[in-house]
Amino acid sequence: LESTMFHGAAVTYFIVIILQFYILHFLFSKYLVNRNPILMVLFSVLFATVYWGIRQFIPQPESPILAWFWDREGWMLFLGWLSYFILGFYTGIYYEKLMANIKKYTWFILIGALLSTAFLIFNYVSGISTWVESKRFDIPIYVTMIILLFFLFSAYFKYVPKFIIFISNYSFCIYLLHYFFVNQLG
Repeated sequence: LESTMFHGAAVTYFIVIILQFYILHFLFSKYLVNRNPILMVLFSVLFATVYWGIRQFIPQPESPILAWFWDREGWMLFLGWLSYFILGFYTGIYYEKLMANIKKYTWFILIGALLSTAFLIFNYVSGISTWVESKRFDIPIYVTMIILLFFLFSAYFKYVPKFIIFISNYSFCIYLLHYFFVNQLG
């Protein structure tokens, strides 16, 4: 089981990525606190987009070490997921400031969410990225905009809706079941 999980061949591989986030936090949180959050999020989204794009559009090299990034082991590295770590880090550090100011960016977030969704759909319909999974070059910007959209929506509510609390109570189980749905949808 552990070799399957650590090799990226099971749905639980993302737990290993989350453990890498703990290590990244331990190693870099003091450094990240002193950086511009918006620039760091933008850079990390760009980096993750390029990382997944390289894996998608550039053929796997002959070198066994470089080829490793194109195989399942490439999923396991935090590199493709860096934008989620950076976004999570800064939203955690600056949560109050984010929520106090997020309404100022309503149109940017709404338009960004719509454009990133349209880009995702275009890539699927045009055949550029036809698989249903998180390891696509268009996903980092899409997920970032959807997360910001959820923060924006939550700024308009005083209390967390009960259905969100219900989903939250079962989120890990939902995560474990999503593999079966994604395979059927894909």
